[in-house]
Amino acid sequence: MLKRIKKLIGYGVFRDFSWSNQEPFNKYNAIYGFNGSGKSTLCRVIKSLNAGSLLEKESGSLVMLEMENFTTELKEGSPLREVLIYDQDFIGENFKWGEGISPFVVIGKKSQEEEEKYNALQARNKELDQQINELNSTVSSLITQIALKGTSSAGELKRELLSINPTKYGTTYNKTHFERELNGPRRLALTSFSKTKDDLANLRVQIYQEALSTIENAVPSLNYFESVIDEALSFLEAESPVKQIVEFSQKQILWLEEGLNLHLDKNECLFCSSTITAGRKELIEKQIHNEVSNFIRTGEDLVSKLQNLQPPVITCKKESLYQEFQDDFHIKLQLVEAVALEATSISGKISSAISSKVRFQDVQNTVRGEMAPVMEKLSTALNEMQSLVNQHNTKTIGLAQIKNNAVLEIENIYLKEYLVQTTQFELDKATHGSTITALNGEKDNNKKEIDKISSNLQSEAKAILAINNMLHLFLGRNDISLNFNPTKLKFEVQRRGGAAKRLSEGEKTAISVCYFLILLNSDLEKKLNTIVVIDDPITSLDSVNIYNAYSVMKENLREVKQLFIFTHSMIYFRLVIRMLADFKSSCNYVIETTSNRDSPDTTIKTLAKLTKETSTEYILLYTHLKKFVENVDKGIEFTDSDFLPFPNMLRKLLEAYLYAKEPGKVANDYEASLIKYGMNPEVAKKADRFCNDFSHARFDSLYGPEIESLGSTPTIIKSVIEELEKIDQMHFSSMKLA
Repeated sequence: MLKRIKKLIGYGVFRDFSWSNQEPFNKYNAIYGFNGSGKSTLCRVIKSLNAGSLLEKESGSLVMLEMENFTTELKEGSPLREVLIYDQDFIGENFKWGEGISPFVVIGKKSQEEEEKYNALQARNKELDQQINELNSTVSSLITQIALKGTSSAGELKRELLSINPTKYGTTYNKTHFERELNGPRRLALTSFSKTKDDLANLRVQIYQEALSTIENAVPSLNYFESVIDEALSFLEAESPVKQIVEFSQKQILWLEEGLNLHLDKNECLFCSSTITAGRKELIEKQIHNEVSNFIRTGEDLVSKLQNLQPPVITCKKESLYQEFQDDFHIKLQLVEAVALEATSISGKISSAISSKVRFQDVQNTVRGEMAPVMEKLSTALNEMQSLVNQHNTKTIGLAQIKNNAVLEIENIYLKEYLVQTTQFELDKATHGSTITALNGEKDNNKKEIDKISSNLQSEAKAILAINNMLHLFLGRNDISLNFNPTKLKFEVQRRGGAAKRLSEGEKTAISVCYFLILLNSDLEKKLNTIVVIDDPITSLDSVNIYNAYSVMKENLREVKQLFIFTHSMIYFRLVIRMLADFKSSCNYVIETTSNRDSPDTTIKTLAKLTKETSTEYILLYTHLKKFVENVDKGIEFTDSDFLPFPNMLRKLLEAYLYAKEPGKVANDYEASLIKYGMNPEVAKKADRFCNDFSHARFDSLYGPEIESLGSTPTIIKSVIEELEKIDQMHFSSMKLA
């Protein structure tokens, strides 16, 4: 058991509290305190016994506790005692209220956690169903795409090759053909096949164009062209006839030649009948015909030949060749034409030289050196062109094989594309299949967990009868009940058999307290070893419910290790004192602000005589505020945090005072009511603003900056108390501290 709080320094509203002459805590303890006085702080201290360390620890905090047989500073360590506390934290952790058409409540911290987990798993399974459906749809789409790809690819290939041989290719290509080809050895060969549809154009040329004829020669023979040039160059190098023969005129030479022809077989002249001697004939034949005539005729013939000499005419056109040769052929054609043009130009120079020499003029031979390399280049270029023609001719011979190879490569292009795409489709399908399997596995595991949680939540329904029985006693009526819905796994709140669409705060309090007591009694052995703390269990209850709550709690709180009941209601506090008396205990305490060592502090004191004798909270409020005014007059310094309880205390005092003035009437306008009974208007205004601004620590003033901070608390409290004592002196003078 907790015997004393030996030290409580710098924790919550406690500055420097030390246990002095107060009686130690007993098995059963009642503690009274105003709102903000420190009850929640003491709850945290006792709760820390179960946590093993000080909750919400502040810098410099020190808590020293005296247990039944040892004293310890509360800090990090093992839990000291089992503690069960009813407070706002318990309500927040154990209750989740749902309003609306179907109001419900989830009861129990574990149930809330499991319900949240249940909802999360349900939501996750819904997501999984959506993902699985999407993936199944994707897999179905992939299967369709694979089938469509096989059909479309085969159709494209069929149309591609149909014009080659309708008989052979008209019915061959279809999806079955593709699948058969890809299930055989061809599949492995296709893995290294690199051509794509970009190569189709070249392959079409090999297949679709008609077979080109074999070309015998690309160019005519060079013999004539070369022989004319060589003969002309040789003529230029030959010697001219002797000088005296050269002096014959051209006409003389022609005349002699003609006469020679006429008299060739005769011994006399046909014109003059003169004898023609053999010597004369020999002289004419030798000197005129054989040397001069032949020389002149040869030269003139060569000039004629050179003037009429044409470069080799290319009889082969590039369009006659296969496409792969055409560009190279065009280059070589241009080279041949350029060299031939150069040769023709040089042949003109040769012709001019021969004409001069025929006229028996001296000619220097300068063109042989120019013509020789040109002729060599021309021969080389023509030979290279002929080589291309030979390659063309070789190809025309193997055209069938070229077509077959081209068809095979076109097939491979379409098969490779189909293989790549369908392989990716299959990989995607397999990946999605694995994902679907994993998601279904997760979904199955979630379902098992959902079933387990559902079973756990339904086990809460076993307590529903006990909760309802206690709830009816607590409220003093049986119109409110909890009904467990196994489908929704929630307690539905019902009023007279129908949905309780709106619950009062008092009804919520009743349900939460009853659950706490059921939880406490669920393990009787554990109950005997548990320190129980109940903080303000009658919040929002009316006077009738307070007595019912007292009766129910008295029945259920006897057999505990130790009991602490905190309250700010004097009526309920009196009932608790009575209950503790029945329990043979008289440990009753009050939490209040004191002025030890000239500084304000919150302390725990044994109940004062006046409090014991006074049956109303109203007297206690007045005496407490009066004492605060006296401490202010003594010059004791306070901080704003010390003032937190006082706005609410003043509000409750004014409400009780005004209610006493006009029983049955609730004063909503303190300012007007207080002025009505004689209070100074300025003080009444400040009191009204002060209570509305800071009561329950609600800093949401609608009145403006009249009350700027809690720092005005001493001035306002003092002025209000003085005004109340002035306007109702006899009433307030009767309430004095004993």
